[in-house]
Amino acid sequence: EVFECDEDSPYKPCGLDVWACGVILLEMLCGLHYFDGMLGWKQPKGAVLPPKADLVNFFSNHDNLSRALRDRRGHVEHPLEELLHGVLVVDPDVRWDSTRLVECAWLRLR
Repeated sequence: EVFECDEDSPYKPCGLDVWACGVILLEMLCGLHYFDGMLGWKQPKGAVLPPKADLVNFFSNHDNLSRALRDRRGHVEHPLEELLHGVLVVDPDVRWDSTRLVECAWLRLR
């Protein structure tokens, strides 16, 4: 998103922050570099720009994330799965915003 912004499509840092929170939460729940592994990346990308096509292909199918979570954690609470599906959306216009994130059921359970 950062590298694709221009005058017609300005950079929106809040959406990217929500995405980053989702990646961090996934890593906390499933282990370091799990995100890279579920996308089939052989080594952590680090500072290298990840292929957008990998992200779009994986996250465009709602079942991929659900399956990856169950494979790693077994049972996943519906509110947690809903949260991750809301924040790990490649399209920033569809991704949850920070207001929706803090109102989600999983965070209220904590």
